[in-house]
Amino acid sequence: MEDEAFCDISGKPISLDCQTHSSFCREFTVSSSKMSIGKVMVYTCSVWLLAYAVFFFTQVIQNSHLLL
Repeated sequence: MEDEAFCDISGKPISLDCQTHSSFCREFTVSSSKMSIGKVMVYTCSVWLLAYAVFFFTQVIQNSHLLL
């Protein structure tokens, strides 16, 4: 695989590594700068809370139609 320079949306470098184990098996590894565990937790909690809010409001709307 030829060497190319890749960057993420922030301009930080991303490296791509390819290892060929056999003609049928290749392993690709994508590496980028590390993200803090705090940011990962904040993003994960935000997505879960948003999904829960959407679920809650869709259930309230659906159940309110049943009561009418």
